[in-house]
Amino acid sequence: MQNEKRLKIKNSFDGNLVYGAKDFNKATGRDIHVKNRENNIINKFSDPNTGKLRTDLSKERTCPICRYDDKILLFNKDGFDHFQCKNCSLVYVNPILKDEILHNHYLNDESYHNVLTNETEIYLDKIRFNYCLNIIESYTKIGSILDIGAGPGIFVEVAKERGWHPVAVEFNKYCTKRIESLGIQCFDKPIEKIQIDEESFNCITLWAVLEHLQNPKKILKEIYKLLKPNGVLLILVPNVDSLASRIMHQDCGTFGGDTHINFFNKDTLVNIQKLCGFKTLEIETVFSEINTISNYLNYNHPYLGDNKGFNFEFLNPKYIHENYLGYCLVSYSKKLI
Repeated sequence: MQNEKRLKIKNSFDGNLVYGAKDFNKATGRDIHVKNRENNIINKFSDPNTGKLRTDLSKERTCPICRYDDKILLFNKDGFDHFQCKNCSLVYVNPILKDEILHNHYLNDESYHNVLTNETEIYLDKIRFNYCLNIIESYTKIGSILDIGAGPGIFVEVAKERGWHPVAVEFNKYCTKRIESLGIQCFDKPIEKIQIDEESFNCITLWAVLEHLQNPKKILKEIYKLLKPNGVLLILVPNVDSLASRIMHQDCGTFGGDTHINFFNKDTLVNIQKLCGFKTLEIETVFSEINTISNYLNYNHPYLGDNKGFNFEFLNPKYIHENYLGYCLVSYSKKLI
């Protein structure tokens, strides 16, 4: 697809751009989800005396890409320290929640499931998924596809409609029930514990998954085994170099140390894939967050403001995406033989 055509489609599924920040967040229930999440973090994970993550619920770690422990503290948000590795520049949270705490946190969460199954959200997501599948299909033929962290299964549903043979991996009980109702096989355990033949899939996708994982290199190495020769890997992650993140810092919704513990930019996302045997074919950004940024710069609530005030000329989707300043990165990579 030509750049102008791509930009037009990307703008069409950019909810913040289509509806405005306030209306989009209210229409999809994100405003309710954020309140639920903030209440849960304050009440469950933080020590009220120190403002830090409770030591009985947490564990230490080094940089998940290079394993160095030499780092710079960027900020603390909701008790979670966010660092940048001095060696490879990855931004990551340390300490993090213990495995069993985090697993239960995901397993029983209904709040974000309600966002992802909202009618407005599904409408926009289906446009995005078809857009990305068009690009995937330019690199590999339609065949078997594995979606890891499938959520409620909107992507595998769209892929199935296009002729793909989808399989899903998802832990959340509300989501697995919906996926299975679609007649799609769904595993509710980690990928390394599932009995799947090597080189089974033409494509594997990670939609907003890698930022959640304690050891992202481990899952990428498992994916390498499961992909067919020249199979395609799609990864979507929040972009730590997005304009929204650069301007708002810890006030940006990207940062949430209970679930988001790794923060990639273009270089670190390419680097971690290269270390695990993948060649990045192309990388782009999606979601401009124009109205969110404008609200913030005009001293309004970034996500619930009415976008009233001075208009900034640099806040346009073309400039943002040409300079990799969109809210999320999407990479398309191939398994090297």
